[in-house]
Amino acid sequence: MTEGYKLGDLVWAKMKGFSPWPGRVSIPTPELKHPKKGMSVQCIYFFGTNNYAWIEEHNIKPYQEHKEQLIKSSKSAAFKEACNQIEDYIVHPEVR
Repeated sequence: MTEGYKLGDLVWAKMKGFSPWPGRVSIPTPELKHPKKGMSVQCIYFFGTNNYAWIEEHNIKPYQEHKEQLIKSSKSAAFKEACNQIEDYIVHPEVR
């Protein structure tokens, strides 16, 4: 398992009840309360939804490494849009 993600790393992040979703390790927004101490978490910006959440590191995977497997995990329009946004970000990171 890869740990120690850096700010800006592109990832797949899994929240309970949801398929893994494309995201980016980010600086938390002021309204995002930090979780309990002792938890190994990262603040993730989710493409497509523009939401932020604290995700435990064991629920995060590197984007490129797992792209082929996880890009097929959902057929929803929102998921496809999120995948398009992360791919656009890879090509044009300065736009965000």
